[in-house]
Amino acid sequence: DEEQAYMAAKDAIAQKNINFIFAHNDALAKGAMRAIEEAGSEIHLVVFGGEMELIKAVEAGQINAAIFFGTQQLVDIAVGMADEFVKSDTYEPQLYIELSTDMVTAENVSEYVSDSLQHAQVKTEVESA
Repeated sequence: DEEQAYMAAKDAIAQKNINFIFAHNDALAKGAMRAIEEAGSEIHLVVFGGEMELIKAVEAGQINAAIFFGTQQLVDIAVGMADEFVKSDTYEPQLYIELSTDMVTAENVSEYVSDSLQHAQVKTEVESA
């Protein structure tokens, strides 16, 4: 939850000498980003999330890096697995599924930022087995 992340980051910034926050989803990133901005602190923020709002925050220098996976690839895999499950009497799910990830930084943000997308899109997809 974004508000809880904001409060946790705000408390951590006030009570501790920190210089780095890792947020493991979009909502946590937004809360941490707000706390960092309010504190006026020089804290590095890295997020695991690809909402375009966060990608634009990388562009603005508010986030140092955003790491995300290919949502379309995840949908394609899930639909394929569901289809195989429905059609097979002996379906066994894969133990591991490899997803493509990309990292957006100040150096490459122009390749990912878009006004027409809600989420950043990966540039290189992992080949399916």
